[in-house]
Amino acid sequence: AVVNARSALMWQKSSVFIREAGTIILACTVAMWLLLSFPKQSETETAQVPATEQGANEAGSDLRDSYAGKLGRAIEPMIEPLGFDWKIGVGIIGAFAAREVFNGSMAVSFAIEENGEEDDDALRERIRDRISNAKKDDGTPLYPPLAIFSLLVFYIYALQCLPTTIVVKGELRSWSWALGQLAGMSLFAYVAALIVYQGGKLFGF
Repeated sequence: AVVNARSALMWQKSSVFIREAGTIILACTVAMWLLLSFPKQSETETAQVPATEQGANEAGSDLRDSYAGKLGRAIEPMIEPLGFDWKIGVGIIGAFAAREVFNGSMAVSFAIEENGEEDDDALRERIRDRISNAKKDDGTPLYPPLAIFSLLVFYIYALQCLPTTIVVKGELRSWSWALGQLAGMSLFAYVAALIVYQGGKLFGF
């Protein structure tokens, strides 16, 4: 009887979590899809985008001028000291829906189209190759190893999950705690990544 009662309680708690968090994740995913997909560019507008920003095809320039791309470029001055650019900014914004969205955002940023016949490992390999070979105008790597390490440190500490924030609010019945947790962990992650990137540059990495 005790086991049955515990199982019922666990099922009830799990159902509530899936229902609440699942709804939030779906809403965030739809919102990010809209931000990443609109507005659409006309052929004339696409032709006016600098070649260094266009990527391999129209998808790269579409993302650049999407609502998410504009947000990424807006926060670029704030994240540039961490070694990030607007493309990573778009990924960070998308990752608030779910961390997995970051990979998809970077794939779209570099105009990498998924091949239905390849597995996840092959897709990740293509993303890694495209990003590792990306160059700045002066020929230096777009994302040097220090910037990648800075990004890893950022994601170790950043909460980067709005569904978790909503669930925390529901459990604690307090927006102050939920938003405080989100802000505090994001600030800590920013400072940690800043120390890693700027400190690494100071020591010649």
